[in-house]
Amino acid sequence: MAKKNSSKYNRYEKQMNMIKNNNNKKNNVDNSSKTIEIEDLDSTKNLDISFVEGKFNKKAIEQKTEILDIDEIAKANEEFKESLAVLNEKRRIWVLVWLLMLACLFLLLFIIYHFCTIDHNKEKIVEKEVIKEVKVVDDNYLFLGDSITEQYHLDKFYEDLPVVNSGISGYTTSAILKRMNDMVYQYNPSKVFLLIGTNDLELKVSNEDIVNNIKEIVKNIKANRPYAKIYIESIYPINNSDDDKISNDVINGNRRNEDIIVINKELEKFAKEEKITYINIYDELIDDDGLLKLDYTIDGLHLTDEGYKKVTEVLMDYIKK
Repeated sequence: MAKKNSSKYNRYEKQMNMIKNNNNKKNNVDNSSKTIEIEDLDSTKNLDISFVEGKFNKKAIEQKTEILDIDEIAKANEEFKESLAVLNEKRRIWVLVWLLMLACLFLLLFIIYHFCTIDHNKEKIVEKEVIKEVKVVDDNYLFLGDSITEQYHLDKFYEDLPVVNSGISGYTTSAILKRMNDMVYQYNPSKVFLLIGTNDLELKVSNEDIVNNIKEIVKNIKANRPYAKIYIESIYPINNSDDDKISNDVINGNRRNEDIIVINKELEKFAKEEKITYINIYDELIDDDGLLKLDYTIDGLHLTDEGYKKVTEVLMDYIKK
């Protein structure tokens, strides 16, 4: 036993001496990096500590992974927000599309209901009737003129029709112009039949003045009763022959059919310009000689019932229109 212990001691001592020698050599060599391996008897010297290093490396890796995961999460969060915004925008668009489709459907159903349940023709008829009531309260067929009109028994020839006789014996065109309200406007006529001028000829009023006065009468009616239809009758012919039934006033008077024809042509031209109706009764009353038929007159100027009957036949077509 003593031998073994001595051997062990000697070996240890020998190793210590070697370490001292090596240290001395190291000090003698400048900047020497040579390393001498020393066998260390410490039991912890050669322990395997790789598992410890691995543990620290694992923690470093986990820390790095955690850092990377936070960045990725932030990026993913941004992408999610963008995706959500796009999705919300799409939803809004679809909502608007559906609302528009519903509105169109509702409009279509309303149009179908409107045209299937409402009588539009009836509405138009009612509208026209209202307009007519506003413009024309009553139908009044006004006959305006002198004694030839005054002696026209309208109730006899126009039975059950709303006729008004506004003729005054001896009246001229200028006389009517002075009394337009009393003779025309107060009746609110729907139609006016104007026959005037023969007394102007007897008073030697010029053809031009007669025509101008008739024009003025027509324009006044249109201005004050614009809804009234105006009919200008031609001045009636006369018969100034030497027949026993013709009065001396007509034979020796100033009326001439030649002047009447000229005035009537001017009246017809004026009626076309004003877009009113001219009624040529002159040609309906003359005989083959161009005079007022004897059967139609009592004195060469005024008419018999037969003459008024002929006039009524002509005017009735305009009354019914």
